Amino acid sequence: MVKSKVQKIEQKAQEQLEMTKRKAVIQAEHARKTAASAAWWLIITVVFSAEAAMLGAWIEL
Repeated sequence: MVKSKVQKIEQKAQEQLEMTKRKAVIQAEHARKTAASAAWWLIITVVFSAEAAMLGAWIEL
């Protein structure tokens, strides 16, 4: 009886641990995707900024 209860509690704790691990992996994947997106926006911004600077220099000439 007591052993059965202990096993149920251990099983529940293990399930909670696995769920927490899955949530952490999903959250890390979302963070990675967000960081990758931010990096691409930064690259695009740098490229357009450089093009605008070159165009401004060309117009000035």
